[in-house]
Parts: sequence; structure tokens; C-alpha cells
Amino acid sequence: EKKHIVELFSSESSSESATWVAKNESTWLEEVTDNFVNQRPMGALTMADVQEARSLMHAWAKRGEPLQVELLLKRIIDDQNCGSDVFLSTRHYSIAMDGWAKSDYEGSAERAQEIHDNIKKMHEETQNSALAPSVISYSTLISAWIRQDPSRGIEQAERTFEEMKEAWLNGTYPLVKPDASTISQLLNGYGKAIALSNDLDYCNRQVERAQKLFDYMTEWNITKTVFCYGAIQNVYAQSQLIDAPFRAMKLLDDMMNETTTATKFQAFDEAEDNSENIDIYWKGNINGDDDTLMFKDTSGDSNASTSDRNGSHDEKYDSDGDTISNIFLRPTIVNFNSVLNACAKSATFESCRLARDLLELMPSKYGVEPVQLSFMMALQACVACSSPRSKNKTDHSHECAEIAMDILHELERAAERQWQSRSSVNQISLYTDHSNFQHKNAPARVTRDAYNKVLAVLARVSNLESITKMEELVKQMEEKAFSSGGSQSGVAIPNRRTYNS
Repeated sequence: EKKHIVELFSSESSSESATWVAKNESTWLEEVTDNFVNQRPMGALTMADVQEARSLMHAWAKRGEPLQVELLLKRIIDDQNCGSDVFLSTRHYSIAMDGWAKSDYEGSAERAQEIHDNIKKMHEETQNSALAPSVISYSTLISAWIRQDPSRGIEQAERTFEEMKEAWLNGTYPLVKPDASTISQLLNGYGKAIALSNDLDYCNRQVERAQKLFDYMTEWNITKTVFCYGAIQNVYAQSQLIDAPFRAMKLLDDMMNETTTATKFQAFDEAEDNSENIDIYWKGNINGDDDTLMFKDTSGDSNASTSDRNGSHDEKYDSDGDTISNIFLRPTIVNFNSVLNACAKSATFESCRLARDLLELMPSKYGVEPVQLSFMMALQACVACSSPRSKNKTDHSHECAEIAMDILHELERAAERQWQSRSSVNQISLYTDHSNFQHKNAPARVTRDAYNKVLAVLARVSNLESITKMEELVKQMEEKAFSSGGSQSGVAIPNRRTYNS
């Protein structure tokens, strides 16, 4: 078996190895779960066993298998009823809710709501603080409603949030103060609801609610993380408001202003497991002295004070009084792409120009390398601006064509730059594997789609100069289509859409 693993990972076929790992991991999980549920003596579980069950519950929840999660949960409850000393906390029930939130079962949000109502009932009956509703349980319930049906679930999510806020303010559950994760969940819900609606008035109301919620974070002393900013930026982008790109851009500038004290940056992926309550701050020193990565461990009881949770600090100081910058405010490529997405949906000349300017400034001013998706959204802004259905009061097709050509040239420079960078660290597969094209973080390449968007913009400029440029671009595509080596090989083969333009 070990030899087979070595052969798989030494071969060129990564898909075969991934399939083998997934299959055997699932088989292992099923076997361990069956052993825990059916093979261990009833009434003999220990807290170490409960901890093991919690890990298994997490694994099943991430796979969207809530029935397996509840099977493990029921096994522990049955053991309690047989007289063992084990006990459960709100966190275990929250994992079950998370499993339903990630599942495709009909009525999954209703089941998550039922579990949460049961948590409140058990706390009222026992007054056991370990069974009190927590920030995690409320946030998970909000996520469940939004995942099931954003258009209808957003109303239920809002009710859940209002219940959570009132329970915190009136002291019923004083430790359930909404945190940055809760806010970003609800903001994401507003964005999804807007994206599914064609009602302009409804979209405007949702934007106002999202903005009001975002502003409440300052009033409630909750630090705005990069994920909160990204969520409200997406709300603007989905709204298709004329000023949406500039609202999103202002938020980007606000984020940059908040991180000017930090001299270094380290990116962290948002943990899927909200139980990992660790605050991470970079101690910034503009004088160039040594920097220190600061961790504040707030894990432990599920009802720990939310003022210590991730993203709930306005400002931190060390023992010397130096400022510690919140590392989660440094913009990522997602925040920049949110602005570009807003530009693509706005369909105005101003947004088209903003998209070009932002692409040019990303590597030089902000230190963020644009990816393939960044350029495609910027080019889509040009297509939308030049369309007869654009929101421009005057014809800007000629200016849009010039901007589209500028973006194409910037894409060519970025593609070559990133090709050289990745070739030096042996990441050529990112360019040679065509399956990577659609990945949201795929490196920049001058693809056929990029050319076709520029051709579509040029086609709307009725003069000989634009036709000449189009002929030159098609010739470039034909030359690059079958070139060998380099960052552009084999990705720009002309198609029917090319010649139709």
C-alpha cells in the first residue's frame, strides 16, 4: 500500500492520486465512525472519547453529511443516559448545525433551527453554562439559512441576528455579542440575495441594510476584518449601482490606510472551523526594527467572551506601548477583484477607466499581482461600457476601445512577468495545464477569451483604424496559437466568435 502511494505521487497523474486519497480517506472515516458507534461498550465512554467523536463530527460536517454527525452525537447522549460521566457542550451541537448548513438536504436550515432551539431549551432547563447559545451557534444558524436559499433565507438570517443582538444587549446571553465572522456571514447573505433579484428597489433596500450593518461594527466596537470588507464590497458589486465601483474602491483605500503601520504581511486563509479563536496581529515598526507576529489564544470554552474573538479588537498595544496592527485588514486579491467586479457590472465609462487604473496600480502601488480573473473583469467593464445598453449618456465606444487595448497590453506584461517568476520556482504546470484557466487565482495569461473581449469592443467602433487593429490582433492570435514554449503557447486559438467580431 505504501509502495502504491509512492507510485501515485511520483507519477504525472495528480488526478489519480487525488482520487485514491479521497476514496481511502472516506473509507477510513466510515470505519472509525462505525467502530465508535457500534463497537464500544455502552456507558464506558470517557471525555477523551468525546474529543475523538468531536473530531469525527468535524470531518463529516465538512463533507456535508449531517446524518453521520447526529449519529455520533446520539451515541454520546445514549452513553450519558447509561450513567457515564461524559458531557456535551454547545460546540458539539453547533457542529451538527454546521453539517446541515453544508449539506444539500431539503429543509437543512429548518433542522439547524430546530437544533438551536433545543440548545436554548436545554440551557433554560439546566442553567448549564456549557449548553448556553454561543456566538458560534448563532453564526452557524445564520449561515444555514443563507446557504439553503439566499433570497428567502436572508429574512430568517436577519431574524436570527436580531435575536442574537437582543440577547446580548438585554443580558439574556451576555456573551453572544456579534463578532466579525457573524457580520461577514450576514453581509455575504445580502450579496447573494441581491445577485438573485432583478427588483431594483429590493436591491437598493438590501444595500442600505448591509451598509447599516457594516456601520454598526464601529458603534459596537467590532474590528472590521478583510472578510467583512470583502463582503460589503461584493454587496456593492452585485447591486450594479452606478457608484458601486467607487464605493468599493473607497473601502479598499480605507483598508490600506488602516494597515500603513505594518511593515510586513503574512496571508492567512480564513479557517473553516470557527472554533479556532486566535487573534493574529503584526507588530509594525516603521523604523525598520524587528517585527513580531503576535498571537492571542482565545480558544477554550465555547462561551468565551466574544471581545477576545477573531477581529473584535479596535487596537492592541504591547508592553512597551507600541501599536500592533490588525493583520486581517491587509487587502487581498479578493478585495481588488471585488472592485473590478463592480466595474464590470456598472457599465459606465468612469468604471471602465477605474478598472484600467486599478490594474496598473495593483503591482506598483499596492504590491498585489493581478490574476487572470482580474484582467477578465476589467475587460468585461470595457465590453459593458461600449454596449448600446450601457448607462453612459454619450457614446464612449472609442475611449473604451483604447482602454481595452491598454488592459490587453498590461495583461501581456503581467503574463510574462508571472511566467518568469513561476518558471524560476518550477511552477510551469500552472501554465501548461489548461484545467487551471478557470481557477479564481489562475495566473495571468493572454487567452482567447481576453482577445475576444477586446475584439468585441473594437467591433463597436465604426472606423478603419479599429478594423486594422482587429486584423492585427487576430494575426497575433494565429501566431501564438501554435507557438512552442513561453507563457502564451496554445491558449489563444481563434474560434468562430473571433472571426465573427
